[in-house]
Amino acid sequence: MSGYVLLKLAHVLLAILAFGYTLSYGVWRGLAGSDPAKIRFTLDGIRRLDRVANAGYGLLFVTGLAMVFVRGLPITLFWISTSISLWVLVAIVGAVFYSRVVRRQRTLLDSVGPTDPAYRAADARSTQFGVGVTILVLIIVFLMVVKPTP
Repeated sequence: MSGYVLLKLAHVLLAILAFGYTLSYGVWRGLAGSDPAKIRFTLDGIRRLDRVANAGYGLLFVTGLAMVFVRGLPITLFWISTSISLWVLVAIVGAVFYSRVVRRQRTLLDSVGPTDPAYRAADARSTQFGVGVTILVLIIVFLMVVKPTP
């Protein structure tokens, strides 16, 4: 088995892990309902899962670049450069905006509870960021699988 095949296997497994964890967040939130203790437990669990998912996304970047260099592909290929750009955008949105909204959501849960309009607004923003990031990641997956060239 070649080094490239092992890199590709690692890359695919990391994508399954990271994206699978990310997709589960909405299910977890739905299962928590409106009970503050369950929501708190769920948000703590999601935070833990997010650490693993984020490490997976970081390693996806590394293994993806390694495959590009091992294959000798130009990084300027449309599907590669666009995927890298979208990955950077996802990382920025996740690190700067999404994490801030989730911290605010947790603070509001502890201070005013899940029925307060401020908490519900933070919860809705968290969901919006999550859906937005999911769409961007799906576009990256599409580019990686289809490898379109304009």
